[in-house]
Amino acid sequence: VICGCLALIGYHFQNKVKSEAITNRCYFWIILIAFCVLPVSSVSAFRIFSCETFDDGTSFLRADYSLSCLTDTHVVFEVIAVLMIVVWPIGVPLLFATILYHYRYELLQPNQREINRNLDTFRILFESYQSTYYFWELIATVRRLFLIGVLVVISQGDILQISVGIFCCVTSITLHTRYWPYRQTFENTFALVAEWIVYLALFLGLIGRMDDTKFAGSQGTAVGVILVTFTIL
Repeated sequence: VICGCLALIGYHFQNKVKSEAITNRCYFWIILIAFCVLPVSSVSAFRIFSCETFDDGTSFLRADYSLSCLTDTHVVFEVIAVLMIVVWPIGVPLLFATILYHYRYELLQPNQREINRNLDTFRILFESYQSTYYFWELIATVRRLFLIGVLVVISQGDILQISVGIFCCVTSITLHTRYWPYRQTFENTFALVAEWIVYLALFLGLIGRMDDTKFAGSQGTAVGVILVTFTIL
């Protein structure tokens, strides 16, 4: 709703030279809101398809066990969730990709990136990356959506779910190490450490899932404390 209102305001002022700043500001807020809301909205949509089936044949939504997955109400929620998936995890990345592709020539030139005011409305999408990898935010977005969204529909705690997550992390770490996309060394190092922390958490989860005695008692508590500490840092 907020994005729609801002888009209407921007469209209203787009043909008035004196109001160009207002138009650009509206578009900036649209992209910023979409960028921030995308992960949460995507997770909420995917969770509608995550149900747990019990031995007696009943099935309930993992996010809300008061809602049965065998009712017409859940079917309605699934339809709404599909629409939200089209809008958020599919539509928003496509919007970002379209914008970046449209300005690809300017983004490939370091000097243009700094002086071209037309890029200010979506600078959040490329500012941290090298000119050659101006599109890297799309890769990072797809990775986040996959880890926090797509994996939700796979059986919770299942070995397959954890294995797919590990594969995603290994792929992301390999690409990051190969291309080193950020402009600053610190940002590259920080992002890589974060990638390894996620991988470590999933790897330990896989070990615990295969043999739950590995992290029993104080040993499990110690591993949990270490993971939480690394995550906070």
